[in-house]
Amino acid sequence: IFDPTWDPDPTSPPVSYGMLPFILGTIGVMLVAAVIATPLSVGLALFMGEVAPRWARSITQPSMEVFVGIPSVVYGWLGLTILVPFLRENFSWAGFTLGFSWLAGSLVLALMILPTITAISYDALLAVPADMKHASLALGTTRWQMIRHVLIPTASGGIATAVVLGMMRAGHALQQLIAD
Repeated sequence: IFDPTWDPDPTSPPVSYGMLPFILGTIGVMLVAAVIATPLSVGLALFMGEVAPRWARSITQPSMEVFVGIPSVVYGWLGLTILVPFLRENFSWAGFTLGFSWLAGSLVLALMILPTITAISYDALLAVPADMKHASLALGTTRWQMIRHVLIPTASGGIATAVVLGMMRAGHALQQLIAD
């Protein structure tokens, strides 16, 4: 399992089924996707919950719920048909191309987990008692100080859960991709 060599050709012994590159690649792509998607998702959830007017919230919240329901295969297909050719044509230096790369995989996974993390973070932010927010504002803090010092720390458990659930979706999608 921890052998770095993948050589399953039975005609040229010794045959080696090392899984280390696949394990490390999966972990690396998932971590980069989490680093990209988490701040964007939490920012979008904060926008939807605290900053956006009602009419904007009435558009963005159902949109996020729809994007959560899109199957992982669709995101993978869009990544292969749109993102990989775009990266291959526009980002190549001295024979080095970014078509099929960690960057492409990470961007597709970030796009896929962004709605999941956003929707769950939004629910976690809504679960913060209004009394805590009102008490903070009554003590003279600005709305941004209330968000930073009261809202985010109080909802941090739910936000962490959102990130874990988003990563579970990414891991499941990668597992399906490797199995296919």
